[in-house]
Amino acid sequence: MGFIKGESIGEAYFKAYKAILDAKSPHWYLMVHISRPILDNSMKISSLDVTDWLKVINVEKRIYDAFINFKFSKKDEWTGGYSGKDWINGRIQDLLNEQGYYKKSLTEEFSLDQIQEVEKRLSARDKNGKKMHGGSTNAMVCILFSPTKDLKAACRPCPRAEGVKSLTQSISNQ
Repeated sequence: MGFIKGESIGEAYFKAYKAILDAKSPHWYLMVHISRPILDNSMKISSLDVTDWLKVINVEKRIYDAFINFKFSKKDEWTGGYSGKDWINGRIQDLLNEQGYYKKSLTEEFSLDQIQEVEKRLSARDKNGKKMHGGSTNAMVCILFSPTKDLKAACRPCPRAEGVKSLTQSISNQ
């Protein structure tokens, strides 16, 4: 299996999860191509509540509905709630809030300036001056976890490859 295709984020996530469960994927990592992750880029998101994002981001309703109604055993630090919706809203708040880990990690407040790292990779050249393929691409890492069994593992730094700098590793190393 080279990669998984999905029109929406939800469809691709579900296919990736199924490929791992059915042992059709030889690895615990997959390349996923989402052909239509954004529904409408002309719309403005009016709040930090995930409900307002659904007209813009193509998540697929059945996947979204299943996740928002799931009850986690641990509460989200930002919202104080236990539902999947609380966790999504917590991640959005953490991403956009000045005091959030994501925001702090995008600057030099932690050991790695994430923006500078991305800019450096995007301009990387090989010894002949040719643009490096790996340095000219960008990707989002998605790791699949069972919310009932793997909550602890889901909170660990990703990717778990030594020498690969990541936003979550720079946070957890503090």
